Amino acid sequence: MGELQKQSFVDEVGIVLGNIYHWHATILGPPSNPFAGGKFVLNIHFQSEHPFKPPRVRFQTNIFHPNIFPRSGGISMPILREHWTSGITMLRALDSIRLMLIEPNLEEAHPDVTDTAEMYNNDRAMYDSTAQSWTQLYAMEENAQ
Repeated sequence: MGELQKQSFVDEVGIVLGNIYHWHATILGPPSNPFAGGKFVLNIHFQSEHPFKPPRVRFQTNIFHPNIFPRSGGISMPILREHWTSGITMLRALDSIRLMLIEPNLEEAHPDVTDTAEMYNNDRAMYDSTAQSWTQLYAMEENAQ
């Protein structure tokens, strides 16, 4: 956990209620994109088979993104599913999530968010505006939920 706390994009990380299998982390929205200025809370649940099975990582903070399910906060990312290996650290996983905020993987967009992926492809200004509005509404400290 110490290495995570030293990262500039990680605002906070900790164990939830003394349960070593349940963590929370707050990552900062990358600068110069629609998520800039936002603080995004993630819930991380490790399986008993960790590190051989990936953790379940979900956004607790609402976010408008083609790789994040709006209802559950689940993340559509191969590194958190079939491309997981026991050598992947939480630092690498969180950094991959941060990079996904910068550059979505539209091939991994879930059918529930295909309209978001289409907006990203076809009307980037509208996508950026909507993502920025959601960031201001849900991820800014004064509004964070």
